[in-house]
Amino acid sequence: ASAAPPPQVPMTFEEAEDQVREDFRMIKAIDEAQRLVNELHEAVYGPWRPLDRGEEGFRAVPAEPLVSFESLRDEFSERYPVLHQTTDLVDYDLLQGKPLFGDAFVTVNRRPVSVADLAFRVKGLAERAEGDVLPLFNVMEPGPVVVAPDVTGQHQVYQAFVFRVTEVKPSAPPDSIDEVRVQVEEDWRDWQAFEMAREHAEKLAARAREIGLEAALAEATELRETLSAGATAATQPAAEGTPPQRKPRYAEDLEIFTPNPIGRRDSMVVPRVGRTSTLPSAVLELTADLQDESVAHAVTAAPLANQLKWVVAELDELKPLYAGEFEQQVQMSASQLRRGTIQAFQSYWIAPQNVVERTGFESALPDPNAL
Repeated sequence: ASAAPPPQVPMTFEEAEDQVREDFRMIKAIDEAQRLVNELHEAVYGPWRPLDRGEEGFRAVPAEPLVSFESLRDEFSERYPVLHQTTDLVDYDLLQGKPLFGDAFVTVNRRPVSVADLAFRVKGLAERAEGDVLPLFNVMEPGPVVVAPDVTGQHQVYQAFVFRVTEVKPSAPPDSIDEVRVQVEEDWRDWQAFEMAREHAEKLAARAREIGLEAALAEATELRETLSAGATAATQPAAEGTPPQRKPRYAEDLEIFTPNPIGRRDSMVVPRVGRTSTLPSAVLELTADLQDESVAHAVTAAPLANQLKWVVAELDELKPLYAGEFEQQVQMSASQLRRGTIQAFQSYWIAPQNVVERTGFESALPDPNAL
């Protein structure tokens, strides 16, 4: 029998008071930072606002000098620290992978739109499409304020950003093969390894359908030796003077395991596998095999192309969804939908640019950049 969990010890009043104060200070700091970023956005977007979008959906570039982000950083940092960063040309995946900034989004028509989706809706890369509700941006035109959530989950809005695209370069063939030779060689090796993994996975799955996945893995001694040798070879320096690499877990990944918690069709993360949108559905497609008495074992081989891996999975049993659980899930989903709708409306209603457009507000303050 497993040991009982330790008893929960409630906070003392003093501990709770300190925690409440700290949470309040954090919320106030986030709110103040959000107000500052909204003001910063209004300052940089001011010259663009009066301009109409042309037939192609892009605003013209203002005749007056554009506000520099560097000057705004210096001005607003007197009230609150403002960080200004630039990047080289990046593709969609690189931008989405930027820590914190890549997680930022803005709510449009009650749905979140990522900063990567917005940044690539720029002139020279995107064109107006029929029925498209998202705006298009000119080069140097600021996008909307985007926010990133707190990774701890304590605050829905944690960090706000103002961004703009300063240069675009459409996809095109390289001027010389030398520019992409190294990447092409790496991609070719990855593809060959992925194809080799497919062959082994399909062979393993075929055997597992006969004797079960655990028994098939026990038989796969040759594959295990191949993976161990590959892991050892991967630790060797690629060139003289380069540091050795950490040994990959090729052979360890061949061991059988049962995901905990057990996944559902809409599971996006599978323990020991990682993020995937296809594996749970592929496994649950084995339901018919599980119910077919002529099928010894319900097994499939599924690709994880984004990880250059293949997964061999066996479906042992299905847990039905009972009425009580279904009703509870419906209530939770409806509650989440209501909260999301309210939050999306609030974000849209109080966004500075929407307030200005809705009220027809025109600032009487002088242009701080005028001489």
